[in-house]
Amino acid sequence: MIKYFLICIAFLGVSNTPLASASTTKGPLHTITIAEFLKLPTDYQSIYVAGAIDGMTFITYGYKISHHDKFVGCSRKGTLSELTARVVQNANKRPDFEESVATLVGMTVGEDCK
Repeated sequence: MIKYFLICIAFLGVSNTPLASASTTKGPLHTITIAEFLKLPTDYQSIYVAGAIDGMTFITYGYKISHHDKFVGCSRKGTLSELTARVVQNANKRPDFEESVATLVGMTVGEDCK
């Protein structure tokens, strides 16, 4: 029982580690850099893109943001593989992009809406 308690305490210590360095501007979290994203296998890139889209649509829906339906519609214009390929293409065009990869995912979907 003590063993499981110590494992839980260790997990809580790791799980409370900040995801991004402290800064004065509170922008989106940067859990992965463009360079790291581009090194991932295609399946992992797709999982990241899907998670970003799920998060964005959850927020736009949960906060009743007026462009929710349009964003969801734009996200559904193609397959996840197609969207991931476009995100990778945009990432390759912007290797020094300093915002999060999730921001790049949102920008890519936004390009689809034009």
